[in-house]
Amino acid sequence: MMSNQTLLDDLSKVKARILSDLLKARKGDIIDISKLPDQLFKLHNRVKDLAEEDRAPLVAAFEEVLEALDELSKEIQQRFNDISGQIKTLDPSPNDNKE
Repeated sequence: MMSNQTLLDDLSKVKARILSDLLKARKGDIIDISKLPDQLFKLHNRVKDLAEEDRAPLVAAFEEVLEALDELSKEIQQRFNDISGQIKTLDPSPNDNKE
């Protein structure tokens, strides 16, 4: 059986990776988040399997991970919006040129 500290450490590592990816994304670097869903699912199951009275600090740590993930998601969405806008200026639709 895993200790709460081991789970807290694992959650902390995932949060640190997400925050690192956030910094990279803000600089325009390519990041790979493909393994995050599986990691989060596995961590969730490990926390869920604990006795209810042992979950509180882990749930709080998990919420911090999700907040970091939300920030990363917002950054990715902003980058998407930026590039979409730039692409539209390269090839405006025919309706944009009508007077």
